[in-house]
Amino acid sequence: MHKPSEFAKVCLPQMSPPCSVLDIGCGIGADSVFFSTYGIHAIGVDGSAEAIHRCAGLWTYMNCPSDVSFVCMKIESLVECSIQCDHYYLRFMLHAVPPDAQFKCLQWIGSNIKEDGRLFIEARSDRDPYAAIGGHERYRINSDALLDVLAAVGLDVLDFQERRGLSVTESEDPILIRLVARHG
Repeated sequence: MHKPSEFAKVCLPQMSPPCSVLDIGCGIGADSVFFSTYGIHAIGVDGSAEAIHRCAGLWTYMNCPSDVSFVCMKIESLVECSIQCDHYYLRFMLHAVPPDAQFKCLQWIGSNIKEDGRLFIEARSDRDPYAAIGGHERYRINSDALLDVLAAVGLDVLDFQERRGLSVTESEDPILIRLVARHG
């Protein structure tokens, strides 16, 4: 069984069903499914066709809630869409795309987030010494630059942390940025 992330569990109480969440960079979709089990309409988006194929097969097999869907779409295409959700969830996605795509994504979210919506981000900090994990290139995030971008796109930060202990695994305890922002 695929368990939701600790970050998803932290974010859940800040979402009040009925509402919607766009999980950008959903990977295997465990967090999207987790949200949907609590009455939240979840859309998982990932640029990897393989990841989305695995999501569809895995969660169909496991009889996941019907209020979750998965879409294969790259960031460059996503920011051309007009998908308006209450909440936007970016766990380990922001540091996986180049800085220009990061900015376009955050700008797009700032334009599309609903009045009382939230943006949830968990990403590797540039203070973390590990750049490449599992063969994927990582663009570590500078927290000051991220906070400046969020302010520029009209999002107010409600909660911010940058430290170890946020997503501990058997093999590592990275320095992460974890934040919640809302429409300004």
